[in-house]
Amino acid sequence: MSAGSIWNSEISVTRGEHRQLLTRLAARDAEACRRILRGHIEKRLDQIIAYARAGYSALYLPDVQGPLAGSPLAAGTEG
Repeated sequence: MSAGSIWNSEISVTRGEHRQLLTRLAARDAEACRRILRGHIEKRLDQIIAYARAGYSALYLPDVQGPLAGSPLAAGTEG
């Protein structure tokens, strides 16, 4: 799987999580909303840490490929 397809897959997952949350909000299901938001935020925090590490690496080790390769966040970091 290419980095671009991984990135697109993440966008699709995020949209699905947002749809689930809106559905549960409309149903006034507070417990499901809590569970969905908790999982969503925890996942995003893990991704933010990974991207921060990759960005730091791109600054100080520009020849090393990392999780940003192929993502929109990598624009302007090559060559």
